[in-house]
Amino acid sequence: MLKGEEKMKFKSIIEVILAVFLLSVLNIPLNAVPVKADSQASTTVFADPPTIKDKEISETVTVNIKVSNVNDLYGWQAGLTFNPDVLNCTGYYEGEFLKRAGVDTWFAKPSYLPHFNNTEGIAYLHFCTLQGAPRGVNGSGQLAYLTFKVIGTGISDLHLTDVKLVGAVGHDVWTIPIEVIDVFTVSWGAVDYSVETISNLTGIDNPPDPPASGLFDHNFSPQEKKITFDVITHHDSFYNATIPKTVLRCGNLSEWNVTVDGSNVTFVPTESSTETSLYFTYHNGTHKVEITGTVLITGDLNDDGIVDIVDLSIVSIALWSTPIDPKWNPHADLNGDDLIDIVDLTIVAIHLWETW
Repeated sequence: MLKGEEKMKFKSIIEVILAVFLLSVLNIPLNAVPVKADSQASTTVFADPPTIKDKEISETVTVNIKVSNVNDLYGWQAGLTFNPDVLNCTGYYEGEFLKRAGVDTWFAKPSYLPHFNNTEGIAYLHFCTLQGAPRGVNGSGQLAYLTFKVIGTGISDLHLTDVKLVGAVGHDVWTIPIEVIDVFTVSWGAVDYSVETISNLTGIDNPPDPPASGLFDHNFSPQEKKITFDVITHHDSFYNATIPKTVLRCGNLSEWNVTVDGSNVTFVPTESSTETSLYFTYHNGTHKVEITGTVLITGDLNDDGIVDIVDLSIVSIALWSTPIDPKWNPHADLNGDDLIDIVDLTIVAIHLWETW
């Protein structure tokens, strides 16, 4: 039998060996199995809830990092950003999911990182793995949870960073293809709207300057009819944005414009009666993405946030004109039939006094 001091030395040696082994395991898939720009991955990772708002000062809130529809999950890593004017992070804890394997888990963070930075609004990446060589866990559940104290009024969107999942069966190890669901809030006319995004922004192990992957600095400009954000990715990636038509839309899908670092990119648009989705891809790196529409609100022809007599006047001035007429105004052709007539006037009248 080992005695007290000998047990401590033996435990320390085992922990060092285990740490080296697990870190090497986590590093293998990054080089061996590149993550492709594939939007068909069935495994999703997301924050629940994705947004914190309407909370009382000093209230404590809990945010879960969840996984859905994963097979053979052996280890994961993830960080989170938040609005430091609204929230202070008070803790980052292991969830229940990997514990289903019935073996010991190792939950930690890179030693060179603090747990969080409440000045910058960053909960730095933590990681969790099984120990030994059990089969990974299947299903859906809670990878981790974070606690926050509400320190201010307003909205805090919660954005995942540096996400990576590792699968293992015996000694076979691989990176699990994922889709990261992210939501950011667009506030316009005293109403808050949610833009949902799906991407495969897989992180890297132990990044030197995290957050090293994710979506950052979302912005909506009603004047420019434009949504912008920054993206950092270490693999060729895809991005799919679903934009409510009450926020931004186009008369025709072909009128949308998507640029990455100022250059137009090809995108695939789809729409429902209430939303438009835009899918596109880009190469690894740090990029500025801009998505531009053409219409903010039906009937608001001067973009002042209200459908009123001014908009009726704009249609009236161009009434009965076609594209070859001097008084033609394409913005007043609301049904797109190349004739400004009683139909366009009626559309404005139906939406009269609507505001954003």
